[in-house]
Parts: sequence; structure tokens; C-alpha cells
Amino acid sequence: HRDVNLRVIYGPSQSLRKQIEEGAPVDIFLPSLFEEIDQLEAKGLIIQGTKRTFAATSLVLITGTTLPAPVSSIQDLQTTPIHRIAVGDPKTSSVGKVAAQFLKYSKLEPKLKSQYVLGEHSRAVLELVAKGEAEIGVVYRTDAVPNSAVRILDTAPVASHTPIRYGVAVAWTAQNISAAGDFIEFLLSHTTQTLLEDLGFDHVSPEAGVPQREEVKP
Repeated sequence: HRDVNLRVIYGPSQSLRKQIEEGAPVDIFLPSLFEEIDQLEAKGLIIQGTKRTFAATSLVLITGTTLPAPVSSIQDLQTTPIHRIAVGDPKTSSVGKVAAQFLKYSKLEPKLKSQYVLGEHSRAVLELVAKGEAEIGVVYRTDAVPNSAVRILDTAPVASHTPIRYGVAVAWTAQNISAAGDFIEFLLSHTTQTLLEDLGFDHVSPEAGVPQREEVKP
């Protein structure tokens, strides 16, 4: 598409959604939270049939590479004492909300809550673990994979939290619906999906745009 001039607008997902609601000339919407697309869809503000999942990730338990924790799995947390666990603040981060779901589901919250060290976002959690200020942490796999200062210990069960997925849709204000559709197909192509997998994302089916992940430990 040499004739297509691509302009990328960055910003918080909620702010971008509000701009689309107000009629901003946007062709494609790629928010960090899939729910932002759902909100637009509920108001009839995306082109019908264009909402897809183009990427997904999982929640993982990590430790530092220099000061590793005395555990090797989520199961070990039931019996092995942990002094400090870094988690995202549920009030300020999506990873914190998902981590809270996982810890409650795993019945670890009562045992570990007094050891929580809250990070404002996923990068803050990574830094706490990398610097040894927390023995373990809970983050998205996509944040842990490229960070050489941390190591993945285990993966949270799929059923323990809401799906962590990234969506895309064509906005109602789109001026080039055909090119927007081609871009979505590009995101779901084998080439792009392979690149995303290398970065820690889960494989997504190009037919349905639904994440496909085996429940295995890293």
C-alpha cells in the first residue's frame, strides 16, 4: 500500500476512545484494553464485523536473575515463605487487576497480602524484582521476556484471571475502510504473529482472532 499515508496517534486508550466517540477521523483503533473496543461497539461506533483479537499474553511469576527466589513454581508459594512479592497496584494498572484475580483464585491472597510491594505499572513491578527489592513478582509475559534481569518461574492458569488480549477494530469515522481491513489482516498474518510470539505474545488464530495457548510452564 504505497499510496497509503500512515499516521499513528499515541495516547491512553480511554482518551483515544473518547476522541473516536466525538468524531475524530480515525481509521483503526488499537487500545491496550480490549474493553475499550467493547464500549465503542456497544454504542455502534465501530464497523460491524471488524473487531478482532490480534494478540494475547499470559500472566507469569518471575524472580530476579541475581537474587533468585526460593521457589520454582506457583505451587511452591503454598508452603515456602516469601518475604516480599511485587504486584501491580489494582487502582493504577491493568496488570494489578489481573494479578489480584489470580492470587484470589489460587487462594494465595490471605497468605501473601501482607508481603505485597505495589508497583504503579508492570515496568515498576519488573524493576522491584530486578533490583532485589522483591523476591518474586507477577507480570505479563510480554514484559518479562525481553528483560534479562528477570526469569520466568511459572505461568498462571488460564482460568485464574480474565483473558489478557489486545484488540483492533475499524472506527465508525474511518475514511479508508478497505485499507483498514487490510491492516487488520496484516496483524493476523503468519509473519506478524511469528514476530509477536518472539516478543512473548500468545499465538492468535487468523480465522477467528481468538488466542490459542497451550497450558504449559515456560
